[in-house]
Amino acid sequence: MLKQNLKRVTINHLIVLAIILVSAGSVLFFGLGLSRTYSTDVSLRELNEHPSNYVNKKVKAVGYLIKYAAPHFGDTYSLCEGDPRNLYFAYNPCIAITGTPSIIDPYIGLIYNETNYEVALSPCSFAVPCRVIVTGVFIDRNGIVDASQYAIEVSSVTFTE
Repeated sequence: MLKQNLKRVTINHLIVLAIILVSAGSVLFFGLGLSRTYSTDVSLRELNEHPSNYVNKKVKAVGYLIKYAAPHFGDTYSLCEGDPRNLYFAYNPCIAITGTPSIIDPYIGLIYNETNYEVALSPCSFAVPCRVIVTGVFIDRNGIVDASQYAIEVSSVTFTE
C-alpha cells in the first residue's frame, strides 16, 4: 500500500514539474523575444496591408526581386508579388529590400532601367525571371523621406519554383 501511494505521489510530482517547465519555457521563448529568431511566412500583400503586425519580426516572403539601375530617389531593390511586366493595371504589392548587395545581387530577376524591365541572367529559362524567397527582419524606417517607410533587412535569399 505504501509503495502505491509513493508511486502516485512521484507521478503527480513529475506531472507538475513537466507543466512548470513547459510554462517557464513558453514565458522565456516569447517574453525574451526568442521567437524573433524564427521566420513567419507572409505574403507581400499582407505586409502592405498590415505592416505594423510584422515590424521587428523575422519574415519570409516570395516574389520577384527587382533592382533599380537608373539614378533615382528611393530604394535600390524591391520584392514584388507579381511580374511587373505583366501587371501594368493590376495591384502589385512590393516591399523595399535592404541589405548587403553581395547577398542580394545573385538573385535579381529583373532590372529596371527607367524605361523598361530587363530580365537578369538567372538559372531560370530565358526571358523568364526567377521567383525568390527572401528572409529577413521587417523594419519600420519611420521618418525616412526619400525611400519606403517599411523594408525587409535581408539575411538570406534563395530561388524557388
